[in-house]
Amino acid sequence: MTRYQKKDNINNTWAEKEIKRAIELADPDYTPRKVGFVERALEKMGNNSLKKDEFLGYETACYLTALNAFREIESGDFGNTSFTRDTLIRLMDGLPLTPIDDDPEIWINMDDERGWKYPTHTVFRSARYFHLYKIVLKNGEVRYEDARSVLLVDDSEKVILKPLLCLENGFYNNPAEIIVNELFPISLPYIPSKEQFKVVCFYSDDLFWVKRIIDKSGNAIAINRYYQLILDAPKHMAWVEIGKTKYYRRLKNKGE
Repeated sequence: MTRYQKKDNINNTWAEKEIKRAIELADPDYTPRKVGFVERALEKMGNNSLKKDEFLGYETACYLTALNAFREIESGDFGNTSFTRDTLIRLMDGLPLTPIDDDPEIWINMDDERGWKYPTHTVFRSARYFHLYKIVLKNGEVRYEDARSVLLVDDSEKVILKPLLCLENGFYNNPAEIIVNELFPISLPYIPSKEQFKVVCFYSDDLFWVKRIIDKSGNAIAINRYYQLILDAPKHMAWVEIGKTKYYRRLKNKGE
């Protein structure tokens, strides 16, 4: 078990200097000449949360809260430092600490929660990870969708795209999410992660080109599937897959 050695205060000293520097840049009223400011602030704070206007402003309060948590984790008083840190990070990211299973008690029936009633299936949401849904078809087939597992980006893989989502069977999906769910179906037990599938695509109003998928290991998978937004009923829109020729014809007509 790794424990912080109190005689070696390098980590804490380094962290305090970084916090002081950040506070100095974030809060123009901060006076570096106030020797022991951070130490006195942490002592005053104790186990209580900092208020917005306490000390020298909101950002200062946030920095001091972070430093306090850092010092407690680094102290090793609560066990293995890395394990404690990783646990805290998962909790702050809203990720469950243990795999999600098919325990009926953790699944919320959305028929009861929001009145979602569909003739072909029933939708459940995980009470442990609200982004995970279970879809039970009338024929008994079960599939799962993680609404936070897909990130849409342009060719640079840095610019995030937010195309129009269409409501289909209770889910606001776009073609990229549907394709990811087809290629990488979720099974239980499931351990959600912060990593996402990057879907490289081109989006223009009513046209959608899914170029490739970068999986969570960084591997690129060519897709090249094309979609058009169709209004097939009053107030109902859907992404419909079309061929490459039709896609480029419509794109050309739009002058893009």
